[in-house]
Amino acid sequence: MTLTEAANITHKGIRFFIVPISLIMVIWLFLGLMRPDPDLPDKYITPDYMCGPLPEIKIPAIAEGSGGNFSIETTSGAIPDLPKVVNVFRYEHPGQSLLALQEAQHTADLLGFEPEEYTRISATEYQWKIPEKKQTLVIETSNQNISLTTDFTSGPVDTHANTLPSEENAKTTAMQYLQTNSLLYKDYSNGTQRTYLIQITADGEMREAPSLSEAQLVRVDFFRNRDLMTIVPDLIGTEEVGSTLQEELEDEKVSSLQTEDSGIIEVKKYAASIYNESPMFGNITVYVGGSVRTNSDYEIFGIEHRNWFLETLACGTYRLITPQQAVSKVQNGEASLVHLLEKRADRIVPYEETSVEQMTILEVTLGYWEPQDKQNYLQPIFIIRGEADFGSDVYGDFYYYVPAIDYESIPPDAGVVKPAEDQTEAE
Repeated sequence: MTLTEAANITHKGIRFFIVPISLIMVIWLFLGLMRPDPDLPDKYITPDYMCGPLPEIKIPAIAEGSGGNFSIETTSGAIPDLPKVVNVFRYEHPGQSLLALQEAQHTADLLGFEPEEYTRISATEYQWKIPEKKQTLVIETSNQNISLTTDFTSGPVDTHANTLPSEENAKTTAMQYLQTNSLLYKDYSNGTQRTYLIQITADGEMREAPSLSEAQLVRVDFFRNRDLMTIVPDLIGTEEVGSTLQEELEDEKVSSLQTEDSGIIEVKKYAASIYNESPMFGNITVYVGGSVRTNSDYEIFGIEHRNWFLETLACGTYRLITPQQAVSKVQNGEASLVHLLEKRADRIVPYEETSVEQMTILEVTLGYWEPQDKQNYLQPIFIIRGEADFGSDVYGDFYYYVPAIDYESIPPDAGVVKPAEDQTEAE
């Protein structure tokens, strides 16, 4: 082959292979720039309502009415500018399966009960007992919710109070106990814990103890969070995000999120706390006693474990009422008072009605509402916290919950997937 022939072949190769490939790459880049990422969460500017119509949440209150006159003294001196569109999550309820009883028996075995020695107390509830320890275990098989109690009313039970762990050690003990028995999930292990020192009265009732030396148990409550917003960095400065969170979102590290269509997008996340009927208590509670043998082998005297699974990704985004509207509902007696207590009062005993002269709102935030009862969606609420003036120089804390979803804005066809424009035209 001559040099001329070789040159001709090279030119043909460039023309028939390299040039078409280059054109394909140019077209691909052009389309990538022109076509928005299908997973781009611009739904934080325009909510997608893809969970469908939502039931309005009903939050029980501990007292009727507004409770007193209100003033606002937040850190900024004004009601904060919070996000206008946030995530809603769907619960995964496995339902009653053929293996539900076997799963419950396995849990009972892990917790020290004889798995075969149970009593059926309802269509979905089974009970186990250890008479010598005065302990009863009830498992609700459709969701594997757990209640383990010790009967302190029928005589004294030794909680080994002289070797009671410190509050920090009680947190560690409770967490290890749940992990060992496959009862602690990732969103709880990454959440926070709160402790209460517990006294047991002569009648077997629980009260808050003034100190560790006077306590018989340490109560550990577990709380979890959920992503209120999952947003691409370019949208952080938009009005819909709210100025109050701008700085926090800007400081958040970028993380990768795998979408339902197996794509990967770079996002920033803002997590919010999940609250139940009381802002003081979590949806998992463990009662830790002292040690029988060593100072590290602590006894467990109770568990309340609500097994509510959440889907990993939000099912949709929804528009909220404004923080100003939420505060107005509090002032007009339309919100749910869920906590009202004098400072240094017993936080364990039930609420007793009392009069309030003045209520000062110190903080307005967003969170999620997760009651003890089964629900299908995790929905946002406003949490309005402040200081209560009971008169005679007696002060305390209050919390109000306000459902945050703007239910009137949800369209009738919410959750309906509309066909793409090109598909419609083709039809």
